[in-house]
Amino acid sequence: MPRQFHGYAINKAVTTLSRHMQLYGYELLELPIIDSLDLFLIKAGDQIVNSMFTFERQNKQLALRPEFTASAAHHFVNLGSIDVARWQFNGTIFEDQNEHYEQLGIGAELIGLTGTLAEAEIIAMSALGLEALGITNWQITIGHIGLIRRLLSGFKLDSRTQRFLLHHISAFQDTSKGKAWLLNQLDKQYSVSRDTFLPNIGGSGEAATMGGRTQDEINQRIIIKQQRVADRQNLLAAIEYIDQWCQILGSPQRAFDDLMKQIPPEDSIAISYVTKWKEVISLLETHNIPASKIIINPGLARSWEYYTGLVFDLHVSELHVGGGGRYDELARLVGAGRDIPSVGFAYYGQRLLSTLPDSYFEVPRTLSVLGRDENMTACSKWANLIRSRGLAVQILPTTFGDISILDLAIVASDMTLQYHGTSYHVDQIDPLVKEIKL
Repeated sequence: MPRQFHGYAINKAVTTLSRHMQLYGYELLELPIIDSLDLFLIKAGDQIVNSMFTFERQNKQLALRPEFTASAAHHFVNLGSIDVARWQFNGTIFEDQNEHYEQLGIGAELIGLTGTLAEAEIIAMSALGLEALGITNWQITIGHIGLIRRLLSGFKLDSRTQRFLLHHISAFQDTSKGKAWLLNQLDKQYSVSRDTFLPNIGGSGEAATMGGRTQDEINQRIIIKQQRVADRQNLLAAIEYIDQWCQILGSPQRAFDDLMKQIPPEDSIAISYVTKWKEVISLLETHNIPASKIIINPGLARSWEYYTGLVFDLHVSELHVGGGGRYDELARLVGAGRDIPSVGFAYYGQRLLSTLPDSYFEVPRTLSVLGRDENMTACSKWANLIRSRGLAVQILPTTFGDISILDLAIVASDMTLQYHGTSYHVDQIDPLVKEIKL
């Protein structure tokens, strides 16, 4: 049976992680399976949008939940009566991923608590959850979206170009792409022919239309594109800078030394980001997370429309099994009047299950109490006594099969039970259970 469909392993893993997160004060939160489509569109990237299951009901656009975070943030805002929430969740999420429509989602959100304590707690809890499962070959990779946004803003690019660079930052670490590929994509998207369009600029101003737009609108769009061409030097400098930034990768001590060389010494805000980042690493050590388990990757790519600060990924060997980060702006987007400090993470259930130790897939045996129809009362009493000692028992009639291949059998019509050739009376239940466990 494929591991991802092994019910016993799933239940055992979910129970283990839930108990682990309870030790940090995280309450299990039940969230709706069906919710407003708009709620999920707020934070969904193109990949999630294209794979969501949506439908209409009573003139409302609804969706099967593709994740938990947006619903949790919305729930927090609607409560309006708590300052800090520590919530954990688990259950089915729905995405069209190569015909695997249902996925297991497990994770947690810490909403309302600012500062490095919250980030360190979420990162440590998620990593040590792997330890609780018996998984030891894990690694944490940590980046900072807020920091790269801050540094990129210094190149005075228009918001659309800046957004494009951020959304394609993974290209800098892709050997098949790189900065040349990225620049080519930008040229294709923003190129403009002066010979074709400049004669129209500064024309009569009449409200003539072309393709549904007025001449003035067309001219304004051309001017903006021409400004982008004029800003090409800034763009080239930004691409070169990000390329250097994304080459930084390694242990905390080494990586922080390298990235500080890339930060302008007069940029006190960027430096403060690094200072707090280092504080998180120090706090992780108090959670017994060794530095050898941590990789600093300033160019770590996550959702640039969603996360606002530290982000992290969890890997077991080379398999990406989870991740998360800070997302302070989401609460405002789902109805709060202000940003609310928030940080969370999620495990990718099916991938996580594939990394579990073999012990999770060893289903405990179920003992069988066998008897004739007239002995069912005695069978039931024996079965309940054994269950009260924590062992699983099923009752079967003698017509089920050969008594020799079953674990237990009621014999005759009294309260004597035979186990492996030895007879036990009902008051000998504890010696019997001890023998079974041996």
